[in-house]
Amino acid sequence: MKRRTRHNIAIANLAIVLGVTVWAHDACNAVAQEVCRLAAIGTANVAAVRDGRELRLAAIGAGDDSRDALQSHICGRALMLERMGAELDRYGRLVAFAYAGDAQQSLQQSLLEQGGVRVSARIGGKACADALLPTERQARAARRGLWADPNFAALQVENLAKVTAEQGHFAPVEGKVLSVRESGATI
Repeated sequence: MKRRTRHNIAIANLAIVLGVTVWAHDACNAVAQEVCRLAAIGTANVAAVRDGRELRLAAIGAGDDSRDALQSHICGRALMLERMGAELDRYGRLVAFAYAGDAQQSLQQSLLEQGGVRVSARIGGKACADALLPTERQARAARRGLWADPNFAALQVENLAKVTAEQGHFAPVEGKVLSVRESGATI
């Protein structure tokens, strides 16, 4: 395994680039590391928050409006990085959980608590995303950050017109699942 030491890196495009999870409590941290199988790879100095060509934060997704929150957390600071799975994604980026300075909580966890990002199983692994969902639910219930925006409120399945209008887009919908089908790569 290749060991990384201190490097200057740029963390980019929040809509595309976010990742890695560290927990506030030791018990949660141990569970997350077991489920996510994280491996420490070293530290890096953050040079800028921009297009995500070098580092992608695992298990979360964010919009460009999250850039300021991320920058205030990490710009000019050292990050401790823990990767999961393969070292690089198909675009050559490191997918990892990041810890600012000597923080016990991952950058992902902090951003989720503030409501600045959403959990995403598409970035990294599903197990890590599942471990972060309770934090997202708390931010959503408290209507923090993006969850205060009515556009992010869960649609009620009974309002078929609104649900149908969101077809082809990401939209949280609440209701009872009556049936599921698969068509190609879509479920």
